[in-house]
Amino acid sequence: MIIKMGAPVLLIMSMCVGLSAADFIPFAHKDKSNSETHTGLWFCPQLGAEKDVAPMKTFLMPTTESVTGGVALKMIMEPGSKGVLTREQGKYPASAGITFYAKASRALTVHMAKASAQVGTSWKKIDFTWEQLGTTADKRKLGWQWMLKVQGPIKEKTWLIIDRLGVETPNFSKDPHIEKNDEKDKLLSSKDIIYSPEHIQQTIDTLSSKPFN
Repeated sequence: MIIKMGAPVLLIMSMCVGLSAADFIPFAHKDKSNSETHTGLWFCPQLGAEKDVAPMKTFLMPTTESVTGGVALKMIMEPGSKGVLTREQGKYPASAGITFYAKASRALTVHMAKASAQVGTSWKKIDFTWEQLGTTADKRKLGWQWMLKVQGPIKEKTWLIIDRLGVETPNFSKDPHIEKNDEKDKLLSSKDIIYSPEHIQQTIDTLSSKPFN
C-alpha cells in the first residue's frame, strides 16, 4: 500500500523531528571562550579557612580522558578535601536544565544546588532539570555562584572527571553523539626536566602533545 503525503503533512513531520532534537550549549566565559575550549576555567576549588589552603588538598588539571575528543576537567581530592568546585555564572540560556558527563575513580555522589546524582567508574550523562536544582525553567536562578560538591568525607585519594558541561535545549538528549577518549594522560616527570638534560627533546614532545590550548 502506498500512502501519498502532501506538503502540510511533511511540514508537520519536519517540525516534530526538529522539536525532538536537543542542542548542547556550553557555558561561556567572559573572554568569549567556553567550557569546551577552555576546560580549566570551568571551576575553582572552594577554599575555606587558611588551614585548608596549605597543604593543598584539591587539585585541578586538564585531562585527555574525555567524551569530546579534547580535554576535560579532572579534580583530584586528597584525604580531607572538601570535594567542592565553585563556578560564577550569571544568566543561563532558556533550556531544559544543566547537563554534564562524569566519571570517577570510585562510586560517589555529587550534588549541585538541590539536585544529586550517582557517579561511577564509567562515563555517565547527568541531566538536572531546573526544578530539580531548586528553581524553574522560567527563572533559572541559582545565585551568583553555584557549586558541584562530592559527598564526603573524603577519606581516600579520589578523582572526578567532568566534561561537556552546559545546558541543553529545548529538552535533554538521551543519546547524543559523543567521542569517548579513555586514553590515559602522559605523565611528565619534574625530575627528568630538572636533572636529565638528555631528555629535553622527550620533554618538548610530551608538552607539545598536550591539547591545553
